[in-house]
Amino acid sequence: MHLLLSQASPFVPISAASDKGRTFRKEIIRKGTYYKASQDMRFEVDDAALDNWEAMFALMEKNGVRVPAPVTHTDDPEANRGWWSSIYREGDSLYGHVELSDPELAKTCDVSLYSPAEFIDGKGNKYVRPIVHIALVTNPVIPGLEPFTPISLSQENPMDWTKIKEALEIEEEMTDENAEELILAAIEKLKKPEEEEETEKPVVEEPVAAAAKEVDPTLLSLAQDNRIMKIDQLVADNKITGAVAKQLKERFAGKKLALVLSSKMDDGFDAVIASHRENDPIKLGEHTKGQTIQLSNSGRKSSGESPLVKAAKARAEKRKAR
Repeated sequence: MHLLLSQASPFVPISAASDKGRTFRKEIIRKGTYYKASQDMRFEVDDAALDNWEAMFALMEKNGVRVPAPVTHTDDPEANRGWWSSIYREGDSLYGHVELSDPELAKTCDVSLYSPAEFIDGKGNKYVRPIVHIALVTNPVIPGLEPFTPISLSQENPMDWTKIKEALEIEEEMTDENAEELILAAIEKLKKPEEEEETEKPVVEEPVAAAAKEVDPTLLSLAQDNRIMKIDQLVADNKITGAVAKQLKERFAGKKLALVLSSKMDDGFDAVIASHRENDPIKLGEHTKGQTIQLSNSGRKSSGESPLVKAAKARAEKRKAR
């Protein structure tokens, strides 16, 4: 069975596609329990669903599978009005970036995602409950989500560096021009105490190693993959450079991650990622109201574990064998 999260048939756009596309950020869905009147059905969106959609999009993107933005739930290429370039989780919500052929669509529509039980691409790769398209609609089931907002890197909308300053304890005033230099310097400062301790005591990794034994290897591998994916997304969105990404991976997805997971401490990773994503974009005229998802049970049997989970378990088994 397919769950299509719009109350009636999708709409036909009121204006023709413009010659120049625009890229927008859109909240796609958030955690909660919802009711679809047209099917008299209640359904729940939880952490596992949000994480799976984010992971499946990354895997599909890696394999060259694109997610379209049609004006109806169909595979008809004439109905497509753009492509989703990224899908990522922030807190309790799932967001995406979409490039629309006609920017006016952002004023007149919302979205409805379609997620079948499984999807197999042309190369035989199988995906469990992925998002295969996110349609543009005017009748969403889920209300109150953030509207389309244009992604702008202009000087009129500078980056807010407040949170990242607090996370890295940077005292100097940060601007777009000196941000990279200050971030790299702060990360180096955090690494120096570790390097000095290694000179005095060669066996400094024992506490981390001990903590790693208390953390499930599969959980550790999934956490590392998730953090690396979010850092890589910042590079893809031109939020940070490759050099900064390398430093962030060493700081937040390295050996200390096991200690962070075992002690349930907050190492500031979410704050750093959120700070890089903030852009204070200009909102267009009307606020679109809600957004919808499509969770489907198409009658086909689930293929079982997510490919990312299988890969993580394989890496965990290699760690044990070392």
